[in-house]
Amino acid sequence: MKKLCQILIALIFSLQLAAQMPNWYLPASRKVHYPIEEWYIGFAAGSMQSGETYNDAIRRLNLKEEAQSDLVSTISVDIQRSTDTEILSELIHSSNNFEEYIREFFHSGTRIISNINGIPDLKIETYCNNREVAVFAYVNKQELKKYYLNSLSVTYENIRSNLYTIDYLISEEKFLQAQEILNAAKIELTKSDDNFRWVLLLVRNNEDINLLLNQRSDLQKKIDHYLPLLSNKTSIFMHCTGEIFNLSCSVLADAIKDELSKKSCVFVHSPSEADWIIELNTQAILNQSSSQNSDWYHVELIVTTTIHNVPKNQTSTIYSSDTDASLKSNGSYQLAAKKIINRNLFAEQISKEIFEKLTTL
Repeated sequence: MKKLCQILIALIFSLQLAAQMPNWYLPASRKVHYPIEEWYIGFAAGSMQSGETYNDAIRRLNLKEEAQSDLVSTISVDIQRSTDTEILSELIHSSNNFEEYIREFFHSGTRIISNINGIPDLKIETYCNNREVAVFAYVNKQELKKYYLNSLSVTYENIRSNLYTIDYLISEEKFLQAQEILNAAKIELTKSDDNFRWVLLLVRNNEDINLLLNQRSDLQKKIDHYLPLLSNKTSIFMHCTGEIFNLSCSVLADAIKDELSKKSCVFVHSPSEADWIIELNTQAILNQSSSQNSDWYHVELIVTTTIHNVPKNQTSTIYSSDTDASLKSNGSYQLAAKKIINRNLFAEQISKEIFEKLTTL
């Protein structure tokens, strides 16, 4: 009777242990509940020392790192399997002009597992039976696929939306803002390529992959289209003060802008959008002594140009002047000032001096 009680107690104890034991602890159970077709899994276990807590044992044995490393090895096996000649050939055959692109993605597939903690929905569980402690790392492939497909979709839509605004910004001559959006789009597209590697690994439908390949290709073409339009542009905000007698200083400023536009300079509407800020201060002087006993009005036009390099926070100043005369019989000395502006040599001179500063400051 005593022996029977001992057997019953041992049996009850075993059943209790079995009830507490997770379905991932034993290899056979892991195979049933976490099949490799559906899960990436990693397992690590070790013996506890006397008086040691299971958390201390996990840290001492680096079991979390071991389990994650084991999970990484299962991903590596999947990558290797995906680069199998038959699988790769089938995908390349159905993907038209993307052979080089696909090969590069598969051959750089190890990038997707460089940061195990960056894998979404990665779960870690632990188990201890007073003799042994175990750690299990696992993530569902279907959930990963949904995550990365959705992530790519959102990213591509965001890039596409931002690129659409570039045409408007160019039409408004907001080139600096357009360049910033283009640079951000390039960076975002490159970063999204790691998510694309996951998609190539997890998605077994070539039609879905080809759709994504075409979307990515279209985005890259749009970026490549805008690059020459926005590269090597010097963005300038120009402001003028002063009068040329009763003429607006903008008459001279516009003539200078026309000359600088011939040298890949573009003019923006706000200082915050500019690489360079140029201030023109104009002053027109009637030379009284030369004009007093003459049939001519003698006029000198003086321009002080302040050039500020915004990125470098450097400033330089240019002083320019020109003279001309107009017959008093023609009416006003304003005509002499107009002649200086209209013959365009003064604007050419100033724009040449400005451009020299733009290339050296």
